[in-house]
Amino acid sequence: MQNLRKIYEKQLQNKGLHKEIEKAKETFEVKPFVSEFLKLKRLIAVLRPTLSMFSIITGFGFLFYQFTGYINLYVAVVLAVVLLISIELLKAELSTLAFKLAYIKTNALSFALALFALALFGLSVFLSVNGAKEIYKQLDNKTSDFKAQNQTKVDSTAKHYDNQLASEKTGLDDFKNSVSWQGKININDKTVASTLASYQTRIDNLLAEKSKALASLESNSSKALASIEQKTGFEIEFWFWLSLAVEFSILLCLWFLVFYAHRTSEESKIFDNAPQDTFNNELINFLNLVSVPSPSVSGLVQSSLTGSVQSSLTDHIQSSLTDHKQSSLTDHIQSSLTDHKQSSLTDHIQSSLT
Repeated sequence: MQNLRKIYEKQLQNKGLHKEIEKAKETFEVKPFVSEFLKLKRLIAVLRPTLSMFSIITGFGFLFYQFTGYINLYVAVVLAVVLLISIELLKAELSTLAFKLAYIKTNALSFALALFALALFGLSVFLSVNGAKEIYKQLDNKTSDFKAQNQTKVDSTAKHYDNQLASEKTGLDDFKNSVSWQGKININDKTVASTLASYQTRIDNLLAEKSKALASLESNSSKALASIEQKTGFEIEFWFWLSLAVEFSILLCLWFLVFYAHRTSEESKIFDNAPQDTFNNELINFLNLVSVPSPSVSGLVQSSLTGSVQSSLTDHIQSSLTDHKQSSLTDHIQSSLTDHKQSSLTDHIQSSLT
């Protein structure tokens, strides 16, 4: 045992190992709720406004485009921002009050506040989803680019046939001018009649081809546009679930902040109301209980307590009392007795003293 202790003490001289040991002790140190979850509470306190900003930005996309159809652009911006911030503040305040009243006592008021808060959350989801849809449509150029490209094809096709028709009509007019006399054309002349019929046939064919080509372009563009819009609809569905997840996360953050305050308040009441004598007696009973199993162990404990171990233990007791950790330490003592048994604790004392 002495050799094992020397090895352990030698290892402790390594600063890296000593740091890891202290870190491990700190990790499993019994702490009050207020300090155990303080980092998480601070993280959530920063995360909630960030999530609310997402809700405000997406909701702005919907309200802004709705307002610009009726009021001035700058007024629409201000009105949309003020309205969305008001919704977020009211939503947070009502939810906090509802959770707080639920911990104190569930009544009609807390139920009404919860319903009102849920209605505002539903409104936020609606604004976020439709706002995300509007923003997506503005940022996504697939539909507008396709329509522009398709219109270019339509214009090019129409121009192609219009040029040919113009050429045929010009040739027809020139021919009419060449065979007319005093504004009249001799249609009884077979050559003249055949030429006129040929021009008209080509013109009619070009008109039919133009109509057919434009109809084909329109049909193909409609199918392609439907495919693009279907894909866009799928991406909007993603935005819906994302917005819903964000609103639920906001609600969860608000609950945890209230729960943290409630649990901290209840724990502080236990520390403040616990008598000093009660805690001291519980600690003394614990030390007596440890020394009960064997007379030899009892004597060993008593002799060790008179030395350096007693001094360090006294310091530990004083620091525990000073930090108001009576309830937490009592729970730790009880759990140690239950989980590790008396025999394990006795072995631990013997090995430490050896």
